[in-house]
Amino acid sequence: MSTFNKGDKLEILRTTTTNTTPAWFPATVIDSPSPSGTLHVKFTTLFVEKDRKNGTRKRKKIKDYVSVTAGVIRRVPPPEPHRRFVVGEEVEVLYGCGWRRAVVKEVVEDGRCTVVVGGAVEVVVENRNVRVCCSTASGFDSQQEKSTDELVLQSPKPTKLRIICSKQNSKAAIFQKGARVEARSYEEGYHGARYVATVIGTVGEAKFLVQYDTLTTDDQMQPLVEMVHVSNIRPLPPIIRREHRFNMLEEVDAWYHDGWWVGAVTKVLANLKYVVFFWTTNEELELHHLDLRSHQELINDKWVASFSK
Repeated sequence: MSTFNKGDKLEILRTTTTNTTPAWFPATVIDSPSPSGTLHVKFTTLFVEKDRKNGTRKRKKIKDYVSVTAGVIRRVPPPEPHRRFVVGEEVEVLYGCGWRRAVVKEVVEDGRCTVVVGGAVEVVVENRNVRVCCSTASGFDSQQEKSTDELVLQSPKPTKLRIICSKQNSKAAIFQKGARVEARSYEEGYHGARYVATVIGTVGEAKFLVQYDTLTTDDQMQPLVEMVHVSNIRPLPPIIRREHRFNMLEEVDAWYHDGWWVGAVTKVLANLKYVVFFWTTNEELELHHLDLRSHQELINDKWVASFSK
C-alpha cells in the first residue's frame, strides 16, 4: 500500500452537486494520514462560495477527509503533453472540473479534438486537457511500485548461490510488447532526435518494432512503424517539474518537429521564452518554457539530469 505525505498530489473519485457521474478531481494532501486511515485533502478545482459581511462572495477551495481504503484515491498519472490521440481511442478528459471517461470522435489539427463524454455529451477540448485512460481504479499502486519484484530465498541449510545475469537479456526484458519508449534516430535531418513510441514486437534478440506517436507514413495515413536496435531505445525519462526557469548554457531537450531535440540555452528572454542552440543542426530557435524539459541521460540504469552533473 502506498504512503501519502503532506503536499502529495492526488486525484479523488467523487461526485458533485451539479454532476452525479463520478470523476477524478485533483487534490493536495494537507496532513499525513490519520490512525483511522483518512486523509485531509484540499481540492484544486472544486470551490465553495460564502457570503461576506460587505455583501460580496468569497471563493475557497474545498477541504475534505477521504478514506484511503475506500478505493477512491489514485496518484496523478504522468503527463504526456505531446501525445497524439486517434479516433475511437478511450481517454480521460478534464471536463466539469474533473477527469472523466470519454471517446475521441474527431482529431483537429490545431491541437484540439472532439470527444464524447460519458457516451452522451460532445465537446471540443484542447489536447492538453486529454490524457490516456488510466486503468488503475484505486490509486494505491503506482507504476513504479508495480514494477518492483522481490526475490525471497528460503532454505533450512546454509546455501551458496551463483547468480549469472545477462545484461543484454535484462535490458531487452524492459522493452516488452506495449512498453512506452523513446527511440533515437540517426537519419539525415533527424540525427540525435528522440521520438516517443510503443514497442509492438521483437526481431531477434537485439531489435524491436516500434510504432511512433507523432511520426506517420509518407501518405500520412498510418503511424510510422520501424525496426530499431536496442541501443537506440530507452524508457521514457521521469518527469522533472521545474519550479524555476532554465539557466544560461543549461542542456535541455526541446519539443521540435514532433520529437525531442537536445540543445543548450543561449539566451533567457522575457515571457518565459528562450533561445536554444542545436548543435546537431547548427541552428538557433526561440522556444517557450513549456516546450523544454531538463535533459536526462540513463547512466548505469540511473537517470542523471544535466543540471545535476
